[in-house]
Amino acid sequence: MQHRTRDLLMRQHTQLINALRAHLAELGIVAAQGDNGVAELLAVVADGRDLRLPIGARAFERRRLSRRDASRIDFDGSAR
Repeated sequence: MQHRTRDLLMRQHTQLINALRAHLAELGIVAAQGDNGVAELLAVVADGRDLRLPIGARAFERRRLSRRDASRIDFDGSAR
């Protein structure tokens, strides 16, 4: 059961990251693969002064990412 839960969380995490990448790519904002690339995209969403991301899109992505952060769990079973 623990493995299925971990697999589900990993799939959801990947889906959220891929959705973020796709949404920002539609606006011309792209980054490299991997954790560093995701960190760049998260920085764009977090930076209210970055004018490449419209206000409505920024609010949407912040809501989506708050859900990601709330469900984040270390794979050894402890919460982050």
